Amino acid sequence: MPEDIFESRLKRILALMPGLSWIAFGRGFYLLAQVAFVALLARILGAEALGSYALVLAVVSPIRMFADMGLRSLLATENELQTKMPGYLALRYASLVFFVVAALLFSVLYFGESGVFLSIALPLIGVKLAESLSDFAYGAQQYYDRLNRQ
Repeated sequence: MPEDIFESRLKRILALMPGLSWIAFGRGFYLLAQVAFVALLARILGAEALGSYALVLAVVSPIRMFADMGLRSLLATENELQTKMPGYLALRYASLVFFVVAALLFSVLYFGESGVFLSIALPLIGVKLAESLSDFAYGAQQYYDRLNRQ
């Protein structure tokens, strides 16, 4: 009897391995791309622009994490998603408006109308906005168990 339970659990774990390997590959690729981007930014723009990028990133990232509110994991584990999806979408859009306003406000107050605002802050806010939207879509895919489909 215990052997059957062990075998069934082992089969379930082994069935998850292809999906887990893709997730690990995707996260690893994302991290390597981030490191390559910072190295490329330092080489092309110089130390001062890299420092400005780090400052904008240090302020924009926590605002984005606060605005995301863990909705992806909540979305993926929700039992009655069909009835609650409009509320989740409204909450995500409201939090994204908060994120954009807060990040733009900080950037304008700190950098003014300098080239750093136009060349670093605006594109970074746009990228984080797109990342938040894709994060929400990823949570919906997790809910519908479509991570292994193409």
